[in-house]
Amino acid sequence: LVDSARALAAAKGLRERVKFQLVEPGPLPFPEASFDVVFSKDAMVHIEDKAALYAEVLRVLKPGGWFTAADWLWAEGAAKSPVVEAWLSMGPLKFKFTPPAVARQAMIDAGFADVRVTDLRHRLQQSNRAEIAVLQGPARQRLAAIVGETMADNRLASAKGRQGALDSGDLI
Repeated sequence: LVDSARALAAAKGLRERVKFQLVEPGPLPFPEASFDVVFSKDAMVHIEDKAALYAEVLRVLKPGGWFTAADWLWAEGAAKSPVVEAWLSMGPLKFKFTPPAVARQAMIDAGFADVRVTDLRHRLQQSNRAEIAVLQGPARQRLAAIVGETMADNRLASAKGRQGALDSGDLI
């Protein structure tokens, strides 16, 4: 993904203006006040210590910088939801979901100002349904040719399980 992002930035003439780097969870390998913007997409859900994560993000942001993220949160009690449990049992990834109010408070506690958490579940429901349709159509064969039959089947099963969790209201 990092290589794809770099190639896209280069194709758009932005190679000198943006940088993409994969980092491990924990202290970020950047000096304080390094960035105008920190962006995360579907990654924080795998990190257990959200308070430490948010503190690190704030540390590397310049004063007045922006932290923008899209990530999976879940409703109170979703950890015990049979629909969510069934979905999460389908794959090897480990998830550390957080309810929206807990995530918001952790960002405030870390020192962020003007914290906003927006529920985009309805958009996600629509895009996930579209993903299921793609994975059940001709694109499935192309995917299987790249990643193998088992992984293609797992991707479809996970998308269907995720749809169940989204439709149940357990995921936000």
